Amino acid sequence: MSDFLRFTLIGATSGREWDLTRSSREGVELRPGATQFIDAPASTFWIKSTYGQSYQGSQWQRREPTFAVTIAGKTADRWEQIDSDFREDLGIGIPGAQQFTLRAETGATCRTLSMRLLQQPEAYTKGDWEGKDPHLFRKSTLAVPAACELPFWVSKSLVSPPCVFSSGNGTQWIPVANYGDVPIWLSWNLPAPGTWTVPDFSWGQEEEFGYTLGEWSTRTVTLTGGTWPTWAASSASISPRTWW
Repeated sequence: MSDFLRFTLIGATSGREWDLTRSSREGVELRPGATQFIDAPASTFWIKSTYGQSYQGSQWQRREPTFAVTIAGKTADRWEQIDSDFREDLGIGIPGAQQFTLRAETGATCRTLSMRLLQQPEAYTKGDWEGKDPHLFRKSTLAVPAACELPFWVSKSLVSPPCVFSSGNGTQWIPVANYGDVPIWLSWNLPAPGTWTVPDFSWGQEEEFGYTLGEWSTRTVTLTGGTWPTWAASSASISPRTWW
């Protein structure tokens, strides 16, 4: 495995962190040949035109990552326990199980991709030594077919320091950045009672929603109330791809 890119699987049932890069730590290592780890799948739409075809737009598709791992233990009993624990953490058929998550880390940043099993995993078929009882080798393989509800890699949200106005009112500039390449929405935590005016700008994507380009370039929203609850929405940076 690469010394520059590290993958960790966070279990759907136990929340355990399985280090897939260094097999000596957890007994599970990612095998070569993973698919749909990089770019999120997309399709484009075309219609016939006079001289060929005319582009109409695009749409993100369901991401279906497929990967395989090698599971190993120092003893047959240890291999059996690791194999059982890892399978359970994939979550299929277990009431209340959440999605399991892949975390990709480099020296510069960290992103996560959540998914579920698309169907049952395929056991003991990817290794050239397999075909007999895996207890004999204390090692086996497991192919994992998965599907993502959100096809994008997500990074940590960027959070600005709280606004504090000594007189009870005022204006403060807040830096805004999206380090991914998928449009996202800002989120705000607004204590009550009070009146808050927050930006609701657009950066050129109005036409995608049937509005005039530039129409929302200076848009703001004013919220006034005495007892509304604290409100927040997702503001993580998301990207359809990761590095490899």
